[in-house]
Amino acid sequence: MANQDDFIRTALRVPPDLHKQIHDAARASNRTFNAEIVARLQASFSDQSSPPKYQASEISIKINQKLLAEMFSKLDNLDAEVKALPVKLRQIPEGTKVIKDKIAIIKHLGEDPTNAMKKRTIRKKKEDDQES
Repeated sequence: MANQDDFIRTALRVPPDLHKQIHDAARASNRTFNAEIVARLQASFSDQSSPPKYQASEISIKINQKLLAEMFSKLDNLDAEVKALPVKLRQIPEGTKVIKDKIAIIKHLGEDPTNAMKKRTIRKKKEDDQES
């Protein structure tokens, strides 16, 4: 059996609820308050290869929340850019290279370029007719 010289005395402050939980656990396991704390601390250090699971999951949750917030922000920015594309396309002056660029953008958006250009031509004629 260990004697008092085998231990170092230390003061420990714990919240009242935790203090009660430790006392209840000590009674249930037929140990002293001190022996319960020592047993629980030793158990927590027995597997030093990884932190306790609850800590890892709390950290993972915080990291995932931050990543999700960043992703939603980026999605909002992309959504705004996509919504602004038709206006930007209408502002581009006509020209051979510009038309090729417009076709590339339209293809990227998943629309048939020929159909899109026909629609644009019809819309432009209607706008010109209305202005006249």
